[in-house]
Amino acid sequence: MSKKGQEEEKKFVPNPKELDGVPDLSSLIYLEEPHVIHNVKCRYKKDLIYTGISSVLVAVNPYKQLKCYSNDMITQYANKAKYEKGLPHVYNVAEQAYRQLIWTGTNQSMVVCGESGAGKTENAKYLMRHLAYTTSTGLYKSTKGGVIDEKSAESAGALTSAKIEQQILAANPILESFGNAKTLLNNNSSRFGKFTKLLFNKPEKEGEGGNIVGSAMETYLLEKSRVVFQAKGERNYHIFYQLCAGLDEQSLENLGISEGGAEDFTYLNQSDCIEIPGMSDDYRFTELVEAMEMLSFTKEDQGKLFAAVAAVLHLGNIEFENDDTKTSDACQITEDSDYSVKMAAHLLEVKEEDLIRRLTKQSIKIRGNVIWKEYSVQGAEGNRDSTSKAIYGNLFNWIVHKINHELFLSKLESKRNAALEAEKAELLKKQEQEKLQAEEEEKLQKIKEAEKALLTPSKKKKKKKIGNKFAMFEKKEEEAPRPIRRRKKKKATKNTAEDEPEEKKEMTMDDLDNDPSITWIGILDVFGFECFEYNSFEQFCINFTNETLQRYFNYNIMLSEQAEYQREGIFWQPIQLPDNKPCLDLVNKRPGGIFALLDTAGQMPKADDKTFTSLLFKEHSYHPNLKQMRTNPRAKKKGKQKVYINGFEIKHYAMPVCYDAKEFLIKNADRVHEDSVEVFCGSKSPIVSKLLLKLKGKKSKKRTLGYVFSQQLKNLMVNLNKTKPYFVRCIKPNLQKKPGMFDDEYVGNQLRCGGLIEAIKIIKCGYPTRVPYKAIFARYGPSVFNHDKQKMEAVNQRDFCEAILRSFNKNRSHFEMGLTKVFFKGQQEEFLEELMRKGGANWKVPPELVAQIKKHLLRKRVQRVMGFFKGYGRWAVRLKRMRAMRVWARWVRVKVVIIKTMYRSVERARQRIAIKNIIGTLRTALAVQRLQRTRRSVLFMQRHFRHAKVRAALIAELDKRIKKKREAQEALAANKAKRLGSDEIVGEVARQAAAWLRKVAFEKVAENLFDGLSNGIAMCQICEKLDNDFDHKTYKDVAEGSALAKRNIEAALTSFKRMGVPDAALFDVDDLALLKNPRKVVNAVAAICAIASLTEKLPSIKPFPTVEFEIGEARIRGEKDEDIKIVLFGEKGALENMDEERKKELIQPGYLDKKREFERKAVEMEREKQRRLAEMVEREKKAKEEAARKEREMEEERKKLERERQEFMEWKRKRMQEEKDRAIKEAEEAKKAKEAPKPVPAGDGKVDKVDPNVEQKRQFFSLTLAAVMRRFEEHGLLTAAGLSYESFDAIELLEQSEKENVPWHMWNDWVTQRIRSRIDTKLQRLPQRRSSVSAAKPRQQPLPPLPNAGAKSTPANGQQEGVAFGANKNQQQVSVKKGNQVQQQYRAAGRKPRRRANAKKSIIVSISGPKPPPPKAPPPRNAKRYHRRRTVNAGPPQTRKVPSRSLPNDMPVQPILREGSGIESEEKKECTIQ
Repeated sequence: MSKKGQEEEKKFVPNPKELDGVPDLSSLIYLEEPHVIHNVKCRYKKDLIYTGISSVLVAVNPYKQLKCYSNDMITQYANKAKYEKGLPHVYNVAEQAYRQLIWTGTNQSMVVCGESGAGKTENAKYLMRHLAYTTSTGLYKSTKGGVIDEKSAESAGALTSAKIEQQILAANPILESFGNAKTLLNNNSSRFGKFTKLLFNKPEKEGEGGNIVGSAMETYLLEKSRVVFQAKGERNYHIFYQLCAGLDEQSLENLGISEGGAEDFTYLNQSDCIEIPGMSDDYRFTELVEAMEMLSFTKEDQGKLFAAVAAVLHLGNIEFENDDTKTSDACQITEDSDYSVKMAAHLLEVKEEDLIRRLTKQSIKIRGNVIWKEYSVQGAEGNRDSTSKAIYGNLFNWIVHKINHELFLSKLESKRNAALEAEKAELLKKQEQEKLQAEEEEKLQKIKEAEKALLTPSKKKKKKKIGNKFAMFEKKEEEAPRPIRRRKKKKATKNTAEDEPEEKKEMTMDDLDNDPSITWIGILDVFGFECFEYNSFEQFCINFTNETLQRYFNYNIMLSEQAEYQREGIFWQPIQLPDNKPCLDLVNKRPGGIFALLDTAGQMPKADDKTFTSLLFKEHSYHPNLKQMRTNPRAKKKGKQKVYINGFEIKHYAMPVCYDAKEFLIKNADRVHEDSVEVFCGSKSPIVSKLLLKLKGKKSKKRTLGYVFSQQLKNLMVNLNKTKPYFVRCIKPNLQKKPGMFDDEYVGNQLRCGGLIEAIKIIKCGYPTRVPYKAIFARYGPSVFNHDKQKMEAVNQRDFCEAILRSFNKNRSHFEMGLTKVFFKGQQEEFLEELMRKGGANWKVPPELVAQIKKHLLRKRVQRVMGFFKGYGRWAVRLKRMRAMRVWARWVRVKVVIIKTMYRSVERARQRIAIKNIIGTLRTALAVQRLQRTRRSVLFMQRHFRHAKVRAALIAELDKRIKKKREAQEALAANKAKRLGSDEIVGEVARQAAAWLRKVAFEKVAENLFDGLSNGIAMCQICEKLDNDFDHKTYKDVAEGSALAKRNIEAALTSFKRMGVPDAALFDVDDLALLKNPRKVVNAVAAICAIASLTEKLPSIKPFPTVEFEIGEARIRGEKDEDIKIVLFGEKGALENMDEERKKELIQPGYLDKKREFERKAVEMEREKQRRLAEMVEREKKAKEEAARKEREMEEERKKLERERQEFMEWKRKRMQEEKDRAIKEAEEAKKAKEAPKPVPAGDGKVDKVDPNVEQKRQFFSLTLAAVMRRFEEHGLLTAAGLSYESFDAIELLEQSEKENVPWHMWNDWVTQRIRSRIDTKLQRLPQRRSSVSAAKPRQQPLPPLPNAGAKSTPANGQQEGVAFGANKNQQQVSVKKGNQVQQQYRAAGRKPRRRANAKKSIIVSISGPKPPPPKAPPPRNAKRYHRRRTVNAGPPQTRKVPSRSLPNDMPVQPILREGSGIESEEKKECTIQ
């Protein structure tokens, strides 16, 4: 186990065993993901599949039948005390939603969501069943009112509640049969979204239950592509299989279904899955028929409905083939499909000829004219499938509308019609009253005028005199207003009274939402999150829906909780939550979203899936949730070969999903051809004729499926946001769909993706229940203060609510007081319901409780007054402190000035120290320069490597683009060649021949050689240029087809024969004059073109491409130029029965040459690749041989070094033994010297004092002198001055130092000064001698121990006393010339000189006296190297200890350093005395 897993195990603390399997997760002590999974698993093993989390219910699919859904359980949950909290169950969720509907009067919603196969459909059915059953049986009917009078309801045309409940439940089998199918994840998967609204009449009084009055549902995005295609292991919609299994033999025969049943239909047998284990299609069909009868589907409706379903199956069996009788790519229906066509037309009740024309042709309108275009085989198959999908999709919509109309919309229509009739009656009554009133006013006006006439007779006479002129106008003025006004009113009344379309207009869901007398509880059952091997547009819309609902869930359960706490001032530690808004904007944002880009791509000409994906990645190239995909990752995971697709991957909240954009544009368009609308609207079947009726005659802009779906989803979210939601999260326990299996990891992933873990934390740590202060005060305030408005306005509502809660003995830890609401902790719902139930106008507060409340309010008021005075005192103290701080700040500023002066002096001292440290910094300058130099070189190498890498990437990208362009050209040529028929081939060659004729003859030749006159003239002019014997006069200004025009053609034909045109390429006169056979004309032009090219009579004009290609092919075959005869059409024509490659060459001249060149280059590249591979193998072989050789050499060198080491160790052992013997001998001589009599001193008789450490002093001084001289020799100063080691006497220098009283620790400086003065003196005496540096340093060896020198000894061979350089008796002196100098070296006798550039002298330092005995044998060749290696490996060097001598303990170590080096030299190691 990894360390991380061990740490997690250590952190995991299990809950007590008593809490295993608790119904509410918020009651757990430890609430982490492992605890939640463990608790759900414990309940699942006990067949307790429901677990509660406040308003969220977790439901695990048991994959078996349980006993917890019986009517007794429904009664048990409905009969519980109204304010008692029940155990977690889907019935309990429905119970809570209904109670909230009763008490608040607001709409409720229950969102059932989860993965496919988690049991969403079943849980939604149980929710509807509980609500329908409990309301229909009268379990909620109040004793005060709310009971429906069924007799009055029946008289008004309504149904009883019991029948409504049966109808609501009966809608589920119908929708499951027509909308559910078997998928890889679920045997009964809903392939559409459904939002069911259970409708209740609005409660008239508070607390009284509304009764169910009907139901209405909205559907979203039926997966119509499943009708024509299913993946392996899946099934089509259940209705097809139920129809084949449930009908009797006579009915099956009428529908054209044979004994084979579903296996005989292409739409059903392509997935190799006909039956589902454990599901009986026969029983389900019986249940379907019973449900249809319950919902008033008549026998005739059922027969027509089943006939339409069977017609879809017969349409799938229709096959097509190419029509050989037509030159174009036309198709026809095969003979085997005649029966299917006949049955489909019979069942749809349309004419067979119309159906065949609809399946094989399409109409195109051009300038008002209709042209019929025939489909190809592929186009006909696509048209057949789209027709089948349109029929089934609209059939499903018709069924949903029928169910809605039966359940409630018919009642709304009757209610609306009754209201309209009442309005009409009132309007008519009002019009009659206005009419009577107008008549009365008219009568009064006449009476007034008559009275006026009687009272003024003179005016009448005057009017009579002039009355001949104005009497007519006076009458019209009196009569004019009446008819004009009445006519206007009559017209207006007719328009309003005869407004009949409103009555005939069908009711919709918008009319239902606008009805104020209805409330509803919505149950949302949508498709689960899906991720298959192949994901298309349907999966894209399904996952987008789940993405939207996930955000809605996050908002309601998590974000709304945090926002509410922040607004109310409740202490809350926010939790970082996942936000999927970028993913939603990527899909639905306009402009720029995927739906908008789909609409844009669909409007482009010749758009395909690549057009859509290019737009998508151009708009969202850097989006974090989007990734371009070229292969199918799920196919690769299963071990299959790579499946190349043009797709994209979206990172959803659950998992990334790869979509194939192959059919996105086609499915998004979702268009039904106008021909289909015309054919099926003319059907005699009442159902089929209504399916596409809405699309008939519409010329407006067609909306795409993506736009319609996004608008439906937007409206759905608007409805959900107006309700109080309850969530049912369905969990799938395993992928095997077996009972009793619980996959912890799989369930945990669903809990995390669903946001349940974070929701549990918020609900547990927060306050799930809250009530506004106004609500509590409104229920208890009037009773406490006896409806005194002044006292009620003066009371603080927050304190009043706190007093109420205190009076109910509630601890403060159970609630929190916000700004406008009181927040309750978990498990307080019962108390809240009791609190709200007791209050109100009908409940009087007890006097003890009133006194307690007033006492608490008084205490709060006193606390506020005391708090005011305490606050005032604290502010006074704070002000005094602020003033004192100001005074203190002034004093601190003075102190700061003093401290700053001290700080500046310290800074100066630091600067002086820093200046001294600059010297050390300067020493690093050279190292920094070297580092920069190295860095620049490394950067140069990196830059060079990057440039090479970019260059290689650019070359690869260029090759890729060239290859892509070439493939596109080849695809275009192949597509054109595929559509190329014989007539098109003749036309293409004719255009080339016409262009060549125009260039040669300078005549206006028709593009397709369809001009006999101009063609004959052009051919005569060609014959004049090519045939020397041609002497015909060309006739130009003549009629086409006349005798003179034919003479031109005859003369040209005669010349053609003379020039050697083959008979197969010749034509008759009528062929050109009357344009009977254009192929022969093209043959002749091609033959003349070939002759002109082969004879090179027209060098400036090239032959047209087809002839040039045929000449080239003949030359490739080895034919000579004089034997080449070009015949394009005919029995042996070159263009007859062409293959696809030759057609591409005809369309794109030069295509085959380019292809051959490309193949040749590919072969050469392959050869070059093989050659390089062989060279690489050879190099690797040589490298392996070289590595083996070097390994052998290293092994030999290691053995040689091992032998040398052994020799050195042997030599060293012998040398140590000799030194030991010599030390013993010296000790004996010293003992004899002590025992000998002391000599009598001369002179004054005094005896000199003998220093006991004289030998140690001499040894140390000699070592110091040798080290200093070696240092001067390395610099070449001794050689320049003509000095050597023999020029200095160690004993003499030691005595001089003793006379000058030089201490031993100053010997190094004193000896250096002496030698330097001696060298300076020598160099001044020899000014003309140029100092030279020794070319090679002397070989250095460790100094041998000094002998015991008692008295001065005479040096041998006349050497000078002092420091001597000598050789052993087994050595001989040799003169060696190095440059301009001659040096003396000592070598072993008979040994040849070694040529080494860095050879050093063997130095022997001794004090005058007897010389040490020479070694018996010289050291081995590499003794010094091994000595140094052992010194480095063994640690710091140790000096050799002489057993007979000892140095004083107080003598320190005196190192001798080499100048200009920070590394301890070998001389320093050898000359250190401890």
